[in-house]
Amino acid sequence: MEQLESLKQAIATHALLRHSEQEPVVGGDGTHPLPFLFDLKRILGDPAFLRIVADSFWDRFDGTTPLQICGVATAGYPLAAAIVLRGAERGHSAHAIYVRTYRKTVGRLEKVEGQFTPMRTVIVDDLINTGSTASHAAHLLKERGAIIEGLFSVVALRDPATYQHSAIPLHVQTLFLANDFGIKLKPPSPALEVPYTTLWRFESGMPNLRHAVPKSAPVLDETTLYVGSDRGILWALDQKTGEVRWHYEVGLIPYRKGIFSTPALHEDSLYFGAYDGNVYCLDTATGNERWVYRDADWVGSSPAIAPTLGLLFIGLEYDLEGKKGGIAALRLDSGEEVWAMRDMPLYTHCSPLYIREEDAVVIGSNGGPVYCFSATDGALRWIYHTKGDIKVGLDYDPASRLVFVGSFDKKLHAIDASTGTIAWTFATRDAIFSAPRVRDGMVHIASLDKNLYALRVADGSLVWRARANTRLSASPVFSLGSLWIGGHDGVLREADPATGVTRSVLRFAERITNPVAIDERSGRIFVPTYDNSIHCVVKHTVSPTTYV
Repeated sequence: MEQLESLKQAIATHALLRHSEQEPVVGGDGTHPLPFLFDLKRILGDPAFLRIVADSFWDRFDGTTPLQICGVATAGYPLAAAIVLRGAERGHSAHAIYVRTYRKTVGRLEKVEGQFTPMRTVIVDDLINTGSTASHAAHLLKERGAIIEGLFSVVALRDPATYQHSAIPLHVQTLFLANDFGIKLKPPSPALEVPYTTLWRFESGMPNLRHAVPKSAPVLDETTLYVGSDRGILWALDQKTGEVRWHYEVGLIPYRKGIFSTPALHEDSLYFGAYDGNVYCLDTATGNERWVYRDADWVGSSPAIAPTLGLLFIGLEYDLEGKKGGIAALRLDSGEEVWAMRDMPLYTHCSPLYIREEDAVVIGSNGGPVYCFSATDGALRWIYHTKGDIKVGLDYDPASRLVFVGSFDKKLHAIDASTGTIAWTFATRDAIFSAPRVRDGMVHIASLDKNLYALRVADGSLVWRARANTRLSASPVFSLGSLWIGGHDGVLREADPATGVTRSVLRFAERITNPVAIDERSGRIFVPTYDNSIHCVVKHTVSPTTYV
């Protein structure tokens, strides 16, 4: 008790910061002041305090060894090491592992570091607030076979009992509560993180983990899911079981990018591009090759289908100085080139938008230009210039005749489809790697600034803004009466499209950088994670009176 009291005094004196004009304490957006902040890293480098924490841990978990101690975030690492060392001195069998919020971009790119074993595991952290960090670690470890014994923290900002109602119940052991320091415990909030059943999970294997960007997204027909992979294989999976119906491997791929193109379906054919430089048409039933268009050096773009014209449009990339990008119109039945433009100065990774009402196809490119062509003959109608790369896709509103383009210049551009003149722009705080989506007089756009925005189509005025607290590069999806978007924190958010209010949260172990696919008949949600896995899940219904 005497040791804990000395630790409490050290926290109160050195690690509890209160906001003042002289020493401001601000929130995650860098602008709003926080009344207080526990910065326990200010004392957890002291061996005396680490020993107190470690002894307190073993006082609570004595007799439950062997254990795996999992440190999360930055402060959890020294805590886990200290607990293992002190445990050895006290005769306990334990070893430490560490969970990263995001993978490193060098080395082995691991999320779980150390000698992981599927055994009883205690997660340790300095502070627990919403529980999202620990929940992320719990999902990751449980997915690998660990048994989550509990969560140990130095300080908890809420009553520990409230964390037992999350999707993976967290049985919290904490040394102190916020009210031990004269700070009112945070009230419980509605349980937005809901449990779900995983019906199946498919792993393509050999993922390129250095590219945390939008890749090939899943598409559905009546019975099958189709998706490309980093290893250059297009997979056709049974929607009910996840079993492989067929697969098709493309040619030689550079940079381990494989297929970033999202397939497009038309009747009994499947169309996509690949980084071997080809565009493919396959039979949906068998995966047999119908035709191959060989012109580009790489194809990262996704095809747009114009059924009434019998054409598809797709962006092309070349290893040519000053002429690195282009677009081609190909016949759906034969792959014959009808028209093409190969004079874009930089790579064209963006996916084209076919606008039937305008008889036009619009595409963006690196460097910022937006091109509008006649869909029929490829005549250039106009060029509009943003000031940043345009990477993914665009959308169109037939009522206003506006084309919407998100750019790395941190703006959403609303462009008149007939003239190429700007109607309005909306500025975000970071680049836009997501495709805009128009619905009910609003255009929805996600940004790497960690916000999802809904704007009025008419004038670009803000209807609502929802903060996700993580980078968003996936594009929004409207289904089952909700808006769905995944984040780099591995969380799939379901929101009210009219207000942006979160309805539910489903947590996964890896980043979600692509849009999900949803079968509205069965309620199955197909979640692609950037490690080239597809998770087929069904969300559980949770009473709104459940709180965490």
